[in-house]
Amino acid sequence: MLSRRWDHALEGGGEKPQMSFLKPGQLILSAVQLSTIPQNTLSDALEDQLRKAGMQDKEYRKTIEAIRQKDQSVDPEFEEKNELLFNANRWVVPASTELKLKILRECQDSKVAGHFGTYKTLEGIRSNFYWANMDTYVRDYVRSCDICQRDKASRHAKYGLLQNTRNSTPTMAGHIDGLYNRVAHFKWF
Repeated sequence: MLSRRWDHALEGGGEKPQMSFLKPGQLILSAVQLSTIPQNTLSDALEDQLRKAGMQDKEYRKTIEAIRQKDQSVDPEFEEKNELLFNANRWVVPASTELKLKILRECQDSKVAGHFGTYKTLEGIRSNFYWANMDTYVRDYVRSCDICQRDKASRHAKYGLLQNTRNSTPTMAGHIDGLYNRVAHFKWF
C-alpha cells in the first residue's frame, strides 16, 4: 500500500511520525510573563508627532485628563503611557489628517505593504492604531488609490459575445413604400 500517513506504514519501513519538541505542560506562561513580551514599537519621530498632535486635539487631551483623574465615564480599555493614549494596546491617533495619511501611506503604499486592498490594509492598521471612523477613512483612501484601482481583479461575469441586433425577419416598421413592399412579399396563411 502506498501512503505517506504514518499509521499506514508497513512494519519496519515508512516514515516515522513527526516528533513533538515540547512535551505537554512544558511551556506554561503566566499573564505576568505574557505582559512583559515587547509589543510593537514606533519610531521616536512618530511618537513625538503623536504627542504633538495629541496636545493640539481637545478630545485627546480631555481623555488623557479623565484617565489621570480615574474618571469612571472613560472606557476602561483606554490608558495613558508617556503622554500617549492607548486603546486596547493600540496607539490612539488624534484628529490629525496629516498623521492618518502618514500611517495609511506606510501601511498601504509602501513596497512592504503592497497595496493589498481595503480589508488587509484595515487589518494591518487596526492591529496597531485606533481612531474614530477608521473603517470609512481606510476604505476611502484605498478607493482613491490609483494603483489599487488599476490592478484590482474584476468581480463581474465575463462579457458575452456581441449579438446582431437586426432581426432576420422583415419588420412592419418603415415608411409607406417600405411597408407596402414588405407586406407584398409576405405569404399569409
